[in-house]
Amino acid sequence: MNKTIAIIALAVGALGTGAAVKINSLPAEDVTVVQINAEWNEIHTRKDLENLRGCEYKFGWLEDQPKGIKESVVAVPVVVVYDGDRPVAQYVAGLSFRLDTPFDEIQSKVYELKD
Repeated sequence: MNKTIAIIALAVGALGTGAAVKINSLPAEDVTVVQINAEWNEIHTRKDLENLRGCEYKFGWLEDQPKGIKESVVAVPVVVVYDGDRPVAQYVAGLSFRLDTPFDEIQSKVYELKD
């Protein structure tokens, strides 16, 4: 897994909503799922997301991200689904610091974008 993801800067609000700012362009036709977590919260990293089909999966530690990303992420883990370079869905952990979104819900979003 890559330590640094230099493709996004998340502007995540206190309620887990926000937008993404493009740093490096993603291919316009590809679906990409990005997960960022903190090393202190490693136990709650979603390993199952590596098995997503129909997309490219990327992971990065928050501590290894540029300052802008570190300052904008307010909850970890956070998962963002991109259609090309446009964010289309975001899933953020709650107070448990665990992302409880079912795998099938994220996979369905990927399939929806591929159709």
